[in-house]
Amino acid sequence: RESSNKGTSVQALASEFVTNWTNADFHKFVQELADLVDGLNITPDTELWKKAVVIWNTVVSLEIGFWPRVGEETLETSKKGASQ
Repeated sequence: RESSNKGTSVQALASEFVTNWTNADFHKFVQELADLVDGLNITPDTELWKKAVVIWNTVVSLEIGFWPRVGEETLETSKKGASQ
């Protein structure tokens, strides 16, 4: 039952994120960020470009660490059940 409830909560959370990430306000926010970054006129192979790449790679690494991997909740729930 616990894994079933966990699956439901993950589905609800995913549904909420999809709703948040597909609405007009979020689209506007992303467009404003794109305009801001594009306005910096960073050109490839410059020092500013290299710094931007380091920042981008850091953000991607943090994002990967933040989001659970597919099946991770199920695996953790199975481990807890086996240890009890």
